[in-house]
Amino acid sequence: MGADLLVACFELDGTKTTPNWDAGLAAIETWKPTEQDLAYIGEQSSGDEEMSEAEAKQLVRDAFSELQDMWSGQHRCATRITLRRSQVLVAGGLSWGDEPFEGWSLLGVLDAAGPVMQAAGFGGMDTNAVTIKL
Repeated sequence: MGADLLVACFELDGTKTTPNWDAGLAAIETWKPTEQDLAYIGEQSSGDEEMSEAEAKQLVRDAFSELQDMWSGQHRCATRITLRRSQVLVAGGLSWGDEPFEGWSLLGVLDAAGPVMQAAGFGGMDTNAVTIKL
């Protein structure tokens, strides 16, 4: 059994140079997660599909804060690159069946929070972008 390289990508809309963090945080408060969102967030965070809306929103806040730290260069497992006209945050690391870095599962939570990410200016994201068998 070898290691896998896991990579997540978050693409900022091509017309923007920085995320609108305030709009994203405000969107968390008005976001109404569906039952499917709640189940997905619960599975991503703890493996438990039972989750309240308040718990889900707190996890999205935590994940959003982690994303802000990564975007500003405060995380060793993430970097920002420019592809054509888009800013893309790439985060990842090696996994031997565990998380490649602390906070990885929080990034998966953002998958279910599409309206929050759109409000912040992220048009494309893929937290399951690449798994490479090493």
